[in-house]
This record gives sequence, structure tokens and C-alpha cells, in this order.
Amino acid sequence: MTTEANQAVAHQFFECFTENEIHGALDTMADDATWRLPGKKESSPSAGLYPKDEVGSLYKRMVNALQDGLKMTVVSCIAEGDRVALEVVSTGDLKNGR
Repeated sequence: MTTEANQAVAHQFFECFTENEIHGALDTMADDATWRLPGKKESSPSAGLYPKDEVGSLYKRMVNALQDGLKMTVVSCIAEGDRVALEVVSTGDLKNGR
């Protein structure tokens, strides 16, 4: 794919996620993709590295914990060849009021 096509796929991932289209977001990911949630397991049980086949469940849990889903806004994008890095701001209100 071209650099522009790779950027479009990265943007599409976050657009799908914002629309709570988890399957669409997963479809943009390579089969060997992983997702890392920062933190230490003892203080943040969800922390860790997740393979694609497990990340869908993680995304659904995240969305279900939020009142109106998670809004993800791409702030900037840098791409070269097959590599794309996006700066993204996410916001969402938890059902518990936080």
C-alpha cells in the first residue's frame, strides 16, 4: 500500500472506534496486530499486551463502561512507507460518573 493508503487505514481505525463500530476497527488491523494498555497488572487489571483475537473483547468492555462510547480525535499523523504514527486524544464519560 502507499503511504497515503496506510494513513487512511489508520484514520479509519479511529473513526470506526469513535462510532463504536468495533468490527470495523478490527477489520483495519493486521491479523498479527497487538494492542498494549499501559500500567501494572496489580494496579490496573486490564494492563498488558493483547493479540487481535482478544482485543475485540477488550474494546467492547471499554465501550460498555462508557455512557456514550469513546470519542477519539486524531491530532496529528506522521507516515513513512509502511509506518504510520498518530497522536490521538480520547475522551469519554464512565457510567460511574468519572
